[in-house]
Amino acid sequence: MFGSQQVRWLKNALLSAKAHFNSIAAGGQMLNDDDAYEGWNHYPEERRDFLDWLQETGIKVSCFSPATATSASSCAVRFAHDDTGRELCLMNIQAE
Repeated sequence: MFGSQQVRWLKNALLSAKAHFNSIAAGGQMLNDDDAYEGWNHYPEERRDFLDWLQETGIKVSCFSPATATSASSCAVRFAHDDTGRELCLMNIQAE
């Protein structure tokens, strides 16, 4: 989903972040396994490597949000746990 330079930039940004929580917005959905188009589900090794890195470093990401060029008309947030037990905030954005 991301090139190696993008992943390196993202990891460095997260490592240096001083925020109480982190949110990642990307062009496709990261945690949706049913994304037929541009989701990270089409890159399972890269997704698992990145999620493992988050776990290893202890960096807390509260939201993974798909970022698109369309404007959002509604947004729904729900909390869930991934397969390692981390709590995640899943954000669904619907375009107008």
